[in-house]
Amino acid sequence: MLKIRDRWVLGVLSGVLAAIPVRFILNRKPVKGFTDRRYSPRFFLSKRVARSRGGRLLGNVMNNVGAGATGILLSHVLSRSGRKRAFVKGMAVGTASWVGLDGYAVGGIFKGPDTKPLGPALALLNHAVFGGLTALLVSILGHDELFPPREIWGFGDQQADERYREIELRTSLLE
Repeated sequence: MLKIRDRWVLGVLSGVLAAIPVRFILNRKPVKGFTDRRYSPRFFLSKRVARSRGGRLLGNVMNNVGAGATGILLSHVLSRSGRKRAFVKGMAVGTASWVGLDGYAVGGIFKGPDTKPLGPALALLNHAVFGGLTALLVSILGHDELFPPREIWGFGDQQADERYREIELRTSLLE
């Protein structure tokens, strides 16, 4: 399988691909109404214009830009911290994005109470699952060179410690 070597392309592709199943689930009838995708175009447009076809298109573009940005962030996080527990790291980044978007941006702009009590909880779950899926896709689609092993000596497995010593020995001999 062809692996992607560029972190930016990897992040954008993984973020947009991970958003597809999440949007599919959110469009199901029982879930509709708990998470509002109408917020994104209302950053720039009035409420009436945001409900038009152009407003919905702008909202989808903004959601994809946000998904790509989250993917880029996750590709850099995983390249610094390693592939181990990628889903959990992705859930943490997704939860942080939920706090930033829903807590700060949406709460500051659209001051209004939620009409359904499950709305915020499902939005948090939505962002956490999206972040986890994005991290899994980043770790699967990314080339091995992007993710060097990142174990702390003495805390990882014995084989990782031996590989580090070999790599360190090779680099010190070359100098």
